[in-house]
Amino acid sequence: MSEKIIPYHKPIDINFKLKNLHGYLSNFTYVSELEMRIQQLYDVENVIACSSGSIGLLITLQAFRELYDIKTAYTPSFAWFSTKWALEMTNLFFQFRDIEKTTWNFISTEWSDEELILPLHCFGNICEIDASFVIYDGAHALGSKIKEFGLATIMSLAPTKLITACEGGLILTNDDDLAGKVRLLRDKVSRMSELNAIWGLETLKHLDEILEWKRKLYNYYKKHLKGQFQEIPYNSNYATIGFLTDLKTPPEIEFKKYYFPLKLGLTNTNYVYGKIVCLPSWWGVDYEYITNRILEYNEVIK
Repeated sequence: MSEKIIPYHKPIDINFKLKNLHGYLSNFTYVSELEMRIQQLYDVENVIACSSGSIGLLITLQAFRELYDIKTAYTPSFAWFSTKWALEMTNLFFQFRDIEKTTWNFISTEWSDEELILPLHCFGNICEIDASFVIYDGAHALGSKIKEFGLATIMSLAPTKLITACEGGLILTNDDDLAGKVRLLRDKVSRMSELNAIWGLETLKHLDEILEWKRKLYNYYKKHLKGQFQEIPYNSNYATIGFLTDLKTPPEIEFKKYYFPLKLGLTNTNYVYGKIVCLPSWWGVDYEYITNRILEYNEVIK
């Protein structure tokens, strides 16, 4: 067996000189610049940078509760733990719903005007929900083409994301009332540091290169590995490249299953979780070696 070890994730190498800070260490010049760049990228009215995507979701839900008398929420079971945690922290009654077997996104249906829908753009794969109250979990979605932001869309800048600020989050909204309340909460409990914003701005410069790299890897893996890859009905940044397969994975390469179901027993969620393998797809990874090693390993263990 080869001794080569390939990690699941490795951040993009960036060399830059630390910029001068102007007296304030959070919510100042570089945080504002990062917000402006994302605002221009998505042509959205308000972008609020915060300390993490998880806290960004929490304060958005809290602001939503202050504005709207909605007590019930629906969200997919195939999602990160912070979704469940944020809903619990804001005392919203919520129920989990199943995902589609092909896109791994939320199964949509007709919703009442008294429900909050909290769908996930799974691995950057954009979904669109037709409902009165929608807040999108777009943790992986920075770089995807988004037309519908709902009341708000929350993105993550955590270390494993396509664009990272080492840690941080972004709240995008066209609702000025919601934005005002979110900013008040952000300033009290979730400020982004200037250092995080500087790193975020530097990685953002490479967005087009990273998107092209991700598309290339998705197409290469899909062509050469046997399994069901995520179906993309609208657009995706391919932030996480996974497929449903019975292939075995060689131990010297790190793979992930990613989302452990937040609720067991949902048919499609259980099926996807049982078969999914998420592949290393970071900038510069030796994807040809990974592909050949998977095929070789499965030939050996037949």
